[in-house]
Amino acid sequence: MSVLTCSTIVGAASGRRRIVTPRKGDYDDLPLPPEGKALADAWDPKKDEAAGEQVSKITSARYDSATQTARVATFFDAWQNGGQVKRTVRDDLICFIGYHELLDLWQRADLSPDTVAGDCEMTPFSAQADRLVLFGTRVED
Repeated sequence: MSVLTCSTIVGAASGRRRIVTPRKGDYDDLPLPPEGKALADAWDPKKDEAAGEQVSKITSARYDSATQTARVATFFDAWQNGGQVKRTVRDDLICFIGYHELLDLWQRADLSPDTVAGDCEMTPFSAQADRLVLFGTRVED
């Protein structure tokens, strides 16, 4: 069994949540560069099924409002033509922070925010934004 452990800081959390495999090309809500979109377009689930390759994904999440964190465990089971199952486990700890806290962290790290956007198209950030995109420069002494 493989185990991946990740920690993520999320500046804003909202938008669509996926619980099923999306239709081909249904990735407009994901911040993918052109290379990522090309990879997503190249994936052919029917080809995997024809080869007998199958993957099952199970996800469990627990949100702790006191610490504003979520622990997410994802289990991927892969097998081919009834063979042995290979399990990969991904364990994520997600820390949710707000706009002002993120700006404070940037300033404590001697970074100056140059651009604060609400999406990957660099639309100005607002309370209705699905995400927070922050670009800045290091403050020189």
